[in-house]
Amino acid sequence: MTRNILYIHGAYASPTTFRHMIDHLPDHRAAFADYDCLTNSVEDVVRTLKATAAESFGSESYSIVAHSLGGVVALRLAADGEPVERVFTMSTPFGGSHMASLLTLVFFTTPVFADINPHGVTIRGVLASRIGVPVRSVVSTSGGSPLMHEANDGVVTVASQTRLEGPEYHAVDYNHFEVLLADPVIDLAQEFLFEDAV
Repeated sequence: MTRNILYIHGAYASPTTFRHMIDHLPDHRAAFADYDCLTNSVEDVVRTLKATAAESFGSESYSIVAHSLGGVVALRLAADGEPVERVFTMSTPFGGSHMASLLTLVFFTTPVFADINPHGVTIRGVLASRIGVPVRSVVSTSGGSPLMHEANDGVVTVASQTRLEGPEYHAVDYNHFEVLLADPVIDLAQEFLFEDAV
């Protein structure tokens, strides 16, 4: 059976983020998010991706591979009645970012900061949602930024990456961006997404 996978990149990124991973996963049907977090809110992206998934996969179920902010979008899709089978996330700020809560005071018209504000509607909604599908989340632990006073991957704190109850967490010694290129992470994705493919 051919797998359907929707890829959702993180903030300030593009679908090319996943090129290496796709080249190393078994053959599958792929669709991609392509959004600008400076002008599109998570809710805007969710609405667009429902149409993308329907156009790409029809009424067939699909899995999601997501990085960073894309993982927040993925959980919103899974909680919103989409035919999602599994969600594989990497370096996702489930608990938001305290820095974003400060930045919303200055950049109050920029959706990304409101979306990852830990006190905002999006993060509170994700933390309160019931996700009825398996979620495997890779927690990147290397490359800490001195701007954050707790363990982090250079962009997202480890505490934020592990804030959501329910996922199967896998800590890896890579930074926020290395996870996309790391063979052990690709192995985790392949096992999770393709292990029962016929």
